[in-house]
Amino acid sequence: MPSHSVSYPASLMLKEATENFQTTHENYAAFTTTAANNLNTFIETDVRIRIDATTAHKRCWQLRCMSIEAGDNQNHNDAKKKEYHHDHEEEREERLRVLIVNGATTIFALTKFIAEAFGWRSAAKAYDPQPSKGTVPPGSHWTVERKVQVGGEEEEGEEEVATEETEMATMAGIIGAQKSVHKAAGRGAPFFHEKKIKVFQLFHNRGDVLVYRCDDNHLVTVILDGVERTPSYGNRNARFTPKCVGADTISLSKNAWTHLNNQFLGNRRDSTLLVLGPCTQRELEDAAANRYKIPLFDNRGNVLEGVPGSIAEMQRLVALPFLD
Repeated sequence: MPSHSVSYPASLMLKEATENFQTTHENYAAFTTTAANNLNTFIETDVRIRIDATTAHKRCWQLRCMSIEAGDNQNHNDAKKKEYHHDHEEEREERLRVLIVNGATTIFALTKFIAEAFGWRSAAKAYDPQPSKGTVPPGSHWTVERKVQVGGEEEEGEEEVATEETEMATMAGIIGAQKSVHKAAGRGAPFFHEKKIKVFQLFHNRGDVLVYRCDDNHLVTVILDGVERTPSYGNRNARFTPKCVGADTISLSKNAWTHLNNQFLGNRRDSTLLVLGPCTQRELEDAAANRYKIPLFDNRGNVLEGVPGSIAEMQRLVALPFLD
């Protein structure tokens, strides 16, 4: 394998890439050096990323995380298809967590949040609410595959078709720590470090998907439900993140859900709570817990803030299958 590096943009994000890297692992055949270089260029230079990390930190991204127990022979495209097609739910075991994070969250922190949400943290390790600290499951890594248009104008409402004027280039990358990436895809695989890439750099449009895997045969498809258009008053929504605002009704009880958000928030609490009329101590506690369980968007991407209805109804809507 050649040892010389390929050429990259001045601000280097892509790591460990060698020219013409080709994996021997079937599931990672798409993750070539060229595809990773395309993704690197997109992250560094694409004009559609209109905000910086400071602005992203003040706004919320709602992410739909679907855990699928998958065999080693299941590829990444199969994983993404399972998120969109709900015709054969009896064929797989799925668990849902809908998380809200601020846009400047690193992929490392998001990995830690997902592992905590699905109960994959080792009992021997305490959860650290500091986003940059703590541990993630062994073998944790992410993959992203997208098509990017180069040249020409895309016809609105028309399917993307490669022509002489318009071509679709593949961009694909693996995100994680070097040891985990090389174990999964092969030594010398190009990758992006999990503590350098942030949520806002890869989740731009509703429906954008990343896939997470780890050694314990866990697979999670993460799809963007929506992005808060403007920061909430005092950045209140983004300040109290991460938080779980949706889940399937089977695998997460009410008390476990409250405990999960308490883990996420650590010592941070919103001190304001509006209560109308007399209530018991238990009702006060429930009200305090419920304000961290309010989703921003339903399963169709509709904004839920200000919509009449109970928190339970909002949670029911967000837990329905994702629809474009």
